[in-house]
Amino acid sequence: MMAMLQPSRRGGARWALGLIAAAALLLGTQAALSFTSGYTPQGSARECSSIALGAKKRLTWTVKQRQNAEYKARHPPPAMTNKERKRRLLKIDLFRREDLMLTEKYLYNDPRDARWQWDIDKTRQYMDEQATLVDDIKRKKLTSREDLNLPLPPTDLKLTALAKISRSSAAQASKEQAKKKESEEKKPKVVKGQKFEDPDLTDVDIDFMNYKGLVMSRRQKAQYALRAQRRKKQERRR
Repeated sequence: MMAMLQPSRRGGARWALGLIAAAALLLGTQAALSFTSGYTPQGSARECSSIALGAKKRLTWTVKQRQNAEYKARHPPPAMTNKERKRRLLKIDLFRREDLMLTEKYLYNDPRDARWQWDIDKTRQYMDEQATLVDDIKRKKLTSREDLNLPLPPTDLKLTALAKISRSSAAQASKEQAKKKESEEKKPKVVKGQKFEDPDLTDVDIDFMNYKGLVMSRRQKAQYALRAQRRKKQERRR
């Protein structure tokens, strides 16, 4: 009797496989519903709620900023980039080559002679070019000795021209001071309590028209005559 109730070995294996396939299909349909239509499987409703997700959310922006700041503090960037260093070394080599050329050129000659000194126009042109180096845009391309902290050149061909420019500027300044003194002396001295009378501007319009060569009409002349009579009457009343 018991043997009849128990399934055969072949039939029991098939029955177990069918149960496993049905369970897998059921779980797959529930998972598909949860991701497509918004339903959650059993036991995961609390974990997928907005409160739980908000608590698990991490703001990594501030953490990354702090990490970057700490890294820069531990490994600071170089004070000068490799490109800037190469550019400065190139300019230093160029200035050194110019100095060597000057020393060899005036080895047997005195560069302070008038034969070798620059004229005033060339010196002023050079000074104007050096003044334009202050601009930030041109500073990137051109560099002076002061920027590179280099010493002065071995010879200076602008000594006589600079001396002449300084003399002319000093003479011009002395002339301007003398003119100011003369103008101050010519000014009338102001006495305390003295009242200055206002200038007479009654005939200013007529003088201006005469200066420009304009001719007044009869009507304008009559108007000016009436104005003059009124002013005389007002002065007599005062």
